Amino acid sequence: MHAGALDDAVRLLERAAEEDPANLAAHRNLALALIDAGRPDEAIAALQTLAGLDPANAWTQLELGRLLGVRGRFDLSLAHLERAVELAPRHKQARVELGLALARSGRPREALPQFETALDIDPFFTEVHNHQAVVLAAMGRPDEGAQSLRERLAAAPGDGAAARALSRILRQQQRFDEARRVLAGTLAAAPAEPRQEGALRLELGRLLALGNQPARALSELNRARRLAPELFEAAFLAGLVYAELGRMDDAASAHVAALEARPDFGPARLALAEVQARRGECTEAVETIEAGRRLTPSDRDLDRDLADLRRSCVEGCAPQ
Repeated sequence: MHAGALDDAVRLLERAAEEDPANLAAHRNLALALIDAGRPDEAIAALQTLAGLDPANAWTQLELGRLLGVRGRFDLSLAHLERAVELAPRHKQARVELGLALARSGRPREALPQFETALDIDPFFTEVHNHQAVVLAAMGRPDEGAQSLRERLAAAPGDGAAARALSRILRQQQRFDEARRVLAGTLAAAPAEPRQEGALRLELGRLLALGNQPARALSELNRARRLAPELFEAAFLAGLVYAELGRMDDAASAHVAALEARPDFGPARLALAEVQARRGECTEAVETIEAGRRLTPSDRDLDRDLADLRRSCVEGCAPQ
């Protein structure tokens, strides 16, 4: 759905929620539309209203936990995810999200039992093995985590999620060549659906950029963008590589594409404003910054960074 249609849907659902404040479906659908529109703070507000109306709904608690985690509000995120698991102990995705939140909060030993419970609920929930391996690596046991993923890939060579998780562990150890071989092997193993192949090529492009191979990195990142335009990070990383090469027009276009796919992605907004400032487009840079501040007003870290960049842009740009 394009941006105009999403905005129309949001307005209709806002009206429905205002006309019937007890309409749970209207609040739920409004939250989903706001998520799709890249307006996470407003989505959080809609979900909080829904949670007030129906505090025993595990889905609402789960979605609040996910979104708050994305916004960097980790304590609140964890509290909602714990509540979701309390309300629905057999909800496998709630268990996984709680495990990820615990790991992110520096509590990996508490995360592992959540993943084990998710596997007890659904032994075929294979992506959980990948999360377990990453948590083991975070606990200082990267070889154990990597071995688990290698065993998974030996059984299922085309498992893109396992290949990406193994690549991340190897990347953290600066074993870039080995990580690239893992990804290349998975890409060669079997045809993948476009989004999975795009995600693999995104990780491969990241590795090539870290290995100071910008031309090859751009080839993989742009291929990922064509395969799965919603992979906003591929466009963002391509923009960074283009900027390093001095190709500012291409860098700006790539960052714009990243923001179209994920309007609340602060790093792409900052990078776009920096490119615009470097091109002497002070008015455009300031508007890019202000748009980000309007979109995510509760993000104080981003607000401070954007304010700093706005000030330097105003001071450094010549009048147009």
